[in-house]
Amino acid sequence: MNRCTAVLAILMFLVLTGCGGEKAMPPPDKGTDVQPRDVPAPPLPTPAPVPSGAADQVTVYFATDRAEFVPTPWSYAGEFFWALGVFLGGLLLLRSLAHMTKDEFRGRVRVLWILWGVGVALLVANGVYECVDIQQDLERQGRLFGGERFITPFATGGEPELEDVLQFGSCTVTIPPDRVIGEVSRPSFWKADWFEDPAAHNVALDVERKRADAFFAEVKAVVAQSTDQDAFVFVHGYNVSFEDAVIRTGQIAYDLDFQGAAIAYSWPSQGQKGKYTVDEANVGWTVEHLHRFLLTLEQEIGAKKIHLIA
Repeated sequence: MNRCTAVLAILMFLVLTGCGGEKAMPPPDKGTDVQPRDVPAPPLPTPAPVPSGAADQVTVYFATDRAEFVPTPWSYAGEFFWALGVFLGGLLLLRSLAHMTKDEFRGRVRVLWILWGVGVALLVANGVYECVDIQQDLERQGRLFGGERFITPFATGGEPELEDVLQFGSCTVTIPPDRVIGEVSRPSFWKADWFEDPAAHNVALDVERKRADAFFAEVKAVVAQSTDQDAFVFVHGYNVSFEDAVIRTGQIAYDLDFQGAAIAYSWPSQGQKGKYTVDEANVGWTVEHLHRFLLTLEQEIGAKKIHLIA
């Protein structure tokens, strides 16, 4: 028997015996209701669609030793420093290349000139966008805490009151639908997503300052009504603005389905990548304020647990 005949015989055997196929079902017991195999299973219930434009909201409490942000012409002009640096640096570099390059390579230098011009134009447009965004923040919130230190008043004697070194308040953070857990959605110039929309972005709204006694009383009421009677304090890191800090706190509370009080402690980070040394100095400056705040929080709100996230 040659090889082809042997292979054919094996295949016929497998087909006839049903080897490798589905096993035959045993006959059902009497009284057992067996559905025919061609009847489809009932469809699973689908969740109700989220209404278009709907967004959840989370209340975030905050304590901060930042200064209140009061815009000046310099605060807007600062958004254009990168464009100015690229403009001047690129101009000097390209002028030098133009003098040093031979005639046959001048076409490549012209391409560099075009790329340089496009880059400067994009940076200028981004600066305009950032200025408009700052103005929208101020109009929407009434106040926006900046990156500078809060000026501590001189005490007449003894240790200053906690309210002299910290400012307290609350705000509302919007949580848009159809987002990934852990994601913070913000407008971006480079993604052509320019206009802030509470239905599509995480936005801090209704920033409201409170007296220290009113702040702790309100947090205590939230803790008392929560299932586990707890709270968490989120302490952000380097290169984080006040707005980013409270938005991240709201995102954490929402994604954890946290029922207690969500509190952001926002120290005066400059919110800029190039200000690491300033942030480092401000961290040391804020340590005592954070220490006093945590001790006071423990004494005033009556929580069973206070979770510290840093």
